[in-house]
Amino acid sequence: MMPISFSAPVPNADERYKVKIATEQLKKLLDRVKVNTLYRTLSPSDRSLLTKEGNVQVLVDNLVFITQRIGLHDKIVVGFNDLAFDKSLYASEAVRTGFFSMNKNCCAYCEKYFDDEQDAVVAHVKPVALCPDTEFFANGQYADQVYDYENLILLCNRCAHLNRKYLYKNVSKYSVDDSGVTDNLLINPYHDNPRDYIRFNPLNGLAYAWDAYIDFSQSQFGKAIDPELMDLGVIPTPLYPGYDFNNNVNQLDDIDYLRWALDKNLNSYRGYRTINALDLNRPSLVVARLIYGNHLWSLMGSYGADQNTSYENSDEALLERYQSKLGVIHQFRSITIDLINLVQGFDAHKSSLNLNPISSSAGSEDSTSTVINPEVEEKSSTAFPIKIPYFVHSYQFEIPFWLQSLLVYMVIETELDVKGKRRIVSLTASDYLYGAQGDHKCVFLAIDWSEDINNVIKVRDDKHVWETSFKELALSSTLEILQLFSGNEVWAEGNYLPLLKSQ
Repeated sequence: MMPISFSAPVPNADERYKVKIATEQLKKLLDRVKVNTLYRTLSPSDRSLLTKEGNVQVLVDNLVFITQRIGLHDKIVVGFNDLAFDKSLYASEAVRTGFFSMNKNCCAYCEKYFDDEQDAVVAHVKPVALCPDTEFFANGQYADQVYDYENLILLCNRCAHLNRKYLYKNVSKYSVDDSGVTDNLLINPYHDNPRDYIRFNPLNGLAYAWDAYIDFSQSQFGKAIDPELMDLGVIPTPLYPGYDFNNNVNQLDDIDYLRWALDKNLNSYRGYRTINALDLNRPSLVVARLIYGNHLWSLMGSYGADQNTSYENSDEALLERYQSKLGVIHQFRSITIDLINLVQGFDAHKSSLNLNPISSSAGSEDSTSTVINPEVEEKSSTAFPIKIPYFVHSYQFEIPFWLQSLLVYMVIETELDVKGKRRIVSLTASDYLYGAQGDHKCVFLAIDWSEDINNVIKVRDDKHVWETSFKELALSSTLEILQLFSGNEVWAEGNYLPLLKSQ
């Protein structure tokens, strides 16, 4: 991941005016709905009044006002579901063109080229749509920044899906009882220098938390970076076990890192958090980096490393200096820099440096992990040994974000002692239960999409009851979901505990 020079897109005057008006309408409606009454929802008459006051119908219909329960705590949440926003404004052709130019046709996070134009998604850095979650009260407290170009980012489909799932704590003035501000949890390549937080090991294609390593090195050596390791361009053993780098002073041990990590909250490091949140070490991405790295190693083996030390010592200068040998580099630029540093360090010390891959127990016979090319590949004696990491295959059925922002469990006051089942509603004005009443007390709970994914869902209309599942709902269109929840009672059956025990 590399820094990207941000330049705000410049749509035409008509589009800029529409963005201005749309933002004002959002803020106006959010400011209007400041109610501190727990356990109530917006009634049809409430929404009708908001419409008569001149608020835009699509915003009124998709406005969310709920009391969400996390553990024993109840909190009012106000915002919008994902259907409230006009994609033709925040992801217009002019906006997409501007971000394509900034990104050089690459994903801002994983740095790979887009497979095609459909693989490129204009997403939001800070979440704008509510998405009830089990850890925080609600995601998406930044609805007023939905059309703010500084809150947009161009990502591949996979990174966009993962980015939307990542949770920010509430910092919006529209939420009640905020407990402080927590912002900038993930790295923003347009405003941060990602190489201050994340770097790559060219020998296995893995991203690692550079900010965590700096602290680790400081605790081990009394200085932020060990010069000998940096000179060789070698990543220390604790972060990437599997190689024995001989003749290195202060060689670190796995157990040292583990002991250090146990005393640290690694999630406090933005590099670590960003790598995990966006799954930057997912198998397909690591393998793509290794294939790309092999190609570069072949080219550098033919040309040799540049030993001229009089050049400007910066990442961009390093890439520019090697363009004549490697060609113009847009994708995987960060690992390219780490590769060049490694090659230059190796060439400078190859008379005394001996690289020997050591065995790993990760592929033992009793392992149930799915392994991708576990063998160690070696090029010529002047090249580098590459070890493709072991990956545990854990397929997860993905729920579209728009659906996660729509569906939630709803428990009304008369059903607090019900166990084994839970009502599901869509957070829209057209919902059979949520949108039809506002005078009954109720509380809302997040759907645990990993734990509840296999639970049976039942639907009742005027004459019949039938079964479906969360997976089937995930494969449905937006219109089909809205129609299902507008005319039917829907609930899930599973290991649901009562919120209030019967006397």
